[in-house]
Amino acid sequence: MQSQKSLKKALNRLLKQHDPIASLDQDPLQIPHRYKDARDQEIAAVFSAQIAYGRVSLFLPVLNKLTAIWDRKGGPSAWVDALRASDLPSLSEITYRWNKPRDFLILGLTLQETHKDYPRLSYLFESQYRRSDEDLRACLDRSVGILLEYAVVAAQQINPTWNTVQRLPDSFRRFLSRPSGGSACKRWHLLMRWMVRRRQPDLGLWKLPPSKLLMPIDVHVHRLSGLLGLLTRSAVDDKAVVQLTQALRVLRPRDPVGFDFALSHLGISGHCLGRYDKKVCPTCPLYSVCIHPNQ
Repeated sequence: MQSQKSLKKALNRLLKQHDPIASLDQDPLQIPHRYKDARDQEIAAVFSAQIAYGRVSLFLPVLNKLTAIWDRKGGPSAWVDALRASDLPSLSEITYRWNKPRDFLILGLTLQETHKDYPRLSYLFESQYRRSDEDLRACLDRSVGILLEYAVVAAQQINPTWNTVQRLPDSFRRFLSRPSGGSACKRWHLLMRWMVRRRQPDLGLWKLPPSKLLMPIDVHVHRLSGLLGLLTRSAVDDKAVVQLTQALRVLRPRDPVGFDFALSHLGISGHCLGRYDKKVCPTCPLYSVCIHPNQ
């Protein structure tokens, strides 16, 4: 592993060279940024994070279609409040890989059920944080467990036989992964980064400490973390999340996930090829601490 001093210097150099606002057009976070109301932003963020897997160029068009549906109803919050099982046909074009229209309908109805007890999703997470000894990993696990219970109630509006968590469609249950199941929960950690961090480009809407956040690990972050010696685990799972977050917390105690956006977009932009290239690599701000130049 590189020395902590050199790693921190290189990562800070990356942050200085990276304009997060300029990169929003290639990031799902652009969707909640389109709204001003906090509840609209929160709902938009939930859907945007849950569909943020695979290529940005493939899932952003789906999010744009979903945004158009919301806006015809007055925004995400108004859409969730008015949503009914009979609205499934209106979502016929909202499909992405294994997620089909019914999955997005169930997710919307789940938020509707949740809002009966927690008018904002932040209230649920903040309450569970206090009950989890101020551990955000445990908070996430408890909160998603509660959302699964609301999902069962919501899903029965569509199909009465979906009366237990196990009976919910598998494609929908993938939305509600939990750390206790070993999942890296990339999409939930991404949502929490958006909602908790108060620095651009994140929204800072939830009253939770940024210092307790865990790192979202996508394919780009996983590869780059290995190249920097921050992560030795090959599997993308909960243990990898904990390992990487601990390494970054040493470098940046108050904001361990603060490097996430820049690292991820270094890969998304194509500026990191995942292999040594004599034309590309020397221009990278992480060149001096990457293992490739030394191979």
